[in-house]
Amino acid sequence: MDRSTALRAAAAAVVAAVAFTGCSAVMPGALDGGPPGTALTGTGPGVTDSTVKVVFVGVDLGTTGSSLGFRTASAGDLPAQVKALETYVNANGGIAGRRMEAVFRRYEASNDSPAAEEKLCNQITQDDQAFAVVLTGQFQANARPCYAQRRTLMLDATVVATDDATYAALSPYLWSASYPSYDEFVTALLRTLSEQDFFAGATGAGVVAADTPSNRAVYQRLAEPELTRLGVAPTVSWIDTTDLGTLNAGLNQAVVDFRSKGVSRVLFLGGARLASFFLTTAAAQSYTARYAVSSFDNPAFLVNNPETIPVAALEGMIGIGFNPSQDVPDSGFPFPGGDAERACLDIFAAGGQTFPTRRTRVSRSPTATPRCCCTPPPRTSGRTSTPPRSRRPPPRSATGSPRRRAPAACSAASGAPRATATGCSRTTPGAGASATAARRCALPADALRATAIEAAYGPVRALFGVDLRVGPGELVGLCGPNGVGKSTLLRVLSGLHRPTAGRIELYGDDVTAVSAVRRVRLGLSTVVGQATFGSLSVLDNLRLHGYALPAAQVREAVDAALAVFPRLAQRAAQPASTLSGGERQMLALARALVQRPRVLLVDELSLGLAPIVVGGLLEMLRRLNNSGMAILVVEQSVNVALSLVDRVYFMERGAIAAEHRPQELAARPELVRSLVLGGHA
Repeated sequence: MDRSTALRAAAAAVVAAVAFTGCSAVMPGALDGGPPGTALTGTGPGVTDSTVKVVFVGVDLGTTGSSLGFRTASAGDLPAQVKALETYVNANGGIAGRRMEAVFRRYEASNDSPAAEEKLCNQITQDDQAFAVVLTGQFQANARPCYAQRRTLMLDATVVATDDATYAALSPYLWSASYPSYDEFVTALLRTLSEQDFFAGATGAGVVAADTPSNRAVYQRLAEPELTRLGVAPTVSWIDTTDLGTLNAGLNQAVVDFRSKGVSRVLFLGGARLASFFLTTAAAQSYTARYAVSSFDNPAFLVNNPETIPVAALEGMIGIGFNPSQDVPDSGFPFPGGDAERACLDIFAAGGQTFPTRRTRVSRSPTATPRCCCTPPPRTSGRTSTPPRSRRPPPRSATGSPRRRAPAACSAASGAPRATATGCSRTTPGAGASATAARRCALPADALRATAIEAAYGPVRALFGVDLRVGPGELVGLCGPNGVGKSTLLRVLSGLHRPTAGRIELYGDDVTAVSAVRRVRLGLSTVVGQATFGSLSVLDNLRLHGYALPAAQVREAVDAALAVFPRLAQRAAQPASTLSGGERQMLALARALVQRPRVLLVDELSLGLAPIVVGGLLEMLRRLNNSGMAILVVEQSVNVALSLVDRVYFMERGAIAAEHRPQELAARPELVRSLVLGGHA
């Protein structure tokens, strides 16, 4: 987290505190007991009669910077800064008359993954029991839904691509104090690039896009039609940003694709700081183009790292900006830049924390980014090239949910600058947000959910009202002795056995009556033991499992699966029957990966394999899960399951007998024996 991010986080929290103090309502979830408008009161997580707990997340870029050669500005003593903010808020009335209890949590960027975000969310919502969390660098798609599901208010100071649908789905828990709606931003960016003749002389353009649900939706709905209207043929590379391994693999492939198609214009969509990583990757392969960036790409960071970001890549760079603190050098934007920033610095100074500049060094700013500070952005062709207005879900208070109409006290504090059609204006924390009616939050769907499932073989009932769920990016186990219905449940989930009652949902869609083949196309794949076609080669086994993909994508999917399992690539021409047991299990997993699943069902991974082989396969499942894949593992060995999963279900006589987290069972071996073996060792 750099200094400008620290200042933004503080500003967000101070504005929120003012809004909390001035606007009374009810706690998150209190409206569940009645219709909107019901006058309910009460306290919730992180709130006592005298305190409100707020957690501040600081992202540590030190290890990532060292390993990748990037240089980042020091943010100073973050815990001390959080303490200074706590002191200020409490000296000025606290939050709704309660004392703010500020907690600092450090997040290591080099370990960033869906699993790490889930762990952080669990720590903040379950261990800390926070009322609110200030986010400063959380880019994984599962981060914000996790806090919303736990009914924890988010004050988002991350420059992240959040579309209107996400704000609506996570309302009223997600609040971004000053950043634009991603939907409008994409339209503004493409029109600005056209007006600035970025596409002149080129019939196509490369798009480096973060592979997130929000970005895909906005690209398909807005970006692709706009590029078509402009006569630009896009070559899109969807980049899996869940960890450095998948990120680097995707970026390298993007460079190869762009070079092979003669792409000379490249833009970035979806944030996640893709530009800095791509420019480094492209330089290593001697590829260059004319680039378009935005505030999502942190232009100042590009300038600040000439050792790793080639200067030539910055020539002719153009884009659109909405975050002056990261778009321009200090020499181009006075520091402090106004009353709000001076007030923020005073808060820290009172706690012994000073900021001589926004960043340690920014020597030049070669990017042509229209910026919003004290003057209107430049005009082109009679139109204003501006980013869209901010999108703010309604402010909340320590006593409850948003109101239909914000009282005057909600707009008492000045907020951050924003771009408008005529230049820059000051906004207030409640402006434009108070019209949202109080309602229950429409939370994102589970990756896989089974409700009241019953199944039978003829007259013999096998499953009795089974309820089970796997969250997005979650790794869940299903344990129990032989004959309790584990494999039958997996067959029902995969579509190979029709349930007699109940409902199955895949990312919120009812697939109960959908065929197994159709479920594969929807993103659900199954691995059953070491099942392979022994007479076919390894390569043909993989090709065969691409039946649900368009023919043009099968080779790419097969190559990707072999990249995950290099040993199989060495044996591609061998018949599957000549492989070892561990290699056949690898092949079974690789066949499922060819189908590009969002949800993976795995039955008896460890059966009949040596411990050393099992260990390697477990590590592979962890890597797949860390990439964002939701996984359900059916496993008879409880030790194997508990070493791997986030949660585990135990089955007995065709029904779910219990659900636990591994840490709950670590100190209770007698409970494990009772659940698995009926008390027998």
